[in-house]
Amino acid sequence: MTQMLASPLDVLAAYTAAVSASDQEAFLGLYAGDARVFDAWEVWEYQGKDIWRKTVASWFNWAGEDGGHDRPRFEEVQVSAGETHAFISAIVHYDHFDAEGKLSRSVRNRMSLGLVRQGEGWLIQQEHTSVPGSMDKYDELLAEPPAA
Repeated sequence: MTQMLASPLDVLAAYTAAVSASDQEAFLGLYAGDARVFDAWEVWEYQGKDIWRKTVASWFNWAGEDGGHDRPRFEEVQVSAGETHAFISAIVHYDHFDAEGKLSRSVRNRMSLGLVRQGEGWLIQQEHTSVPGSMDKYDELLAEPPAA
């Protein structure tokens, strides 16, 4: 962890800053080493920061192909925090800005974060992002999950 994340909401601010800057190391610094990530896209789960690193690199490279970057925007944020663990749920919009700074696309996900206090700061121990599925494609949901 490269910065002090004194409150659970600091994690969202740092997440936004790291993604907006396409700073992979700052982004990965928000995660515990054994973090478990259920991403909305393609792979069923990522177990551990080192496995997650490959997908983060691919995402940031893809977002920068047009000279632009993604910028997360959180809304409907709910936080429940104790001394050692916290839970955040939110709607996150991944807004993409092209090289000229123009909004070119936006993807909306549901996000849940399980945080753990390490020292004086917070790290993401578990992340789950999802998008609503269609009952018309229910059979696809019953398939074996793809391997990481």
